[in-house]
Amino acid sequence: MREAARIMTGSYRHCRLSTPTRALIGAEDPIVRPEFLGGFEEHTDDFGVEFIDGASHFLVDETPDVVLERALEFFAQPGPCHEAATGT
Repeated sequence: MREAARIMTGSYRHCRLSTPTRALIGAEDPIVRPEFLGGFEEHTDDFGVEFIDGASHFLVDETPDVVLERALEFFAQPGPCHEAATGT
């Protein structure tokens, strides 16, 4: 909860997230709502949000197969270091 307070009060306003990041959020989550998730676009290089149907707040417990599938897809993508090393 302390971290959420820091985020909501703008403690990280002048920081940039450069690490490729994906957030999976349950479409039926009563706590994390789509209307709460704006404003990050100008502060990130590669950040994506995906809402998972049929899940609420505890995605790993509710939809473990979906979480595993998305993680494997995400980590299988070549990153900038690979691209720089191979020229692709």
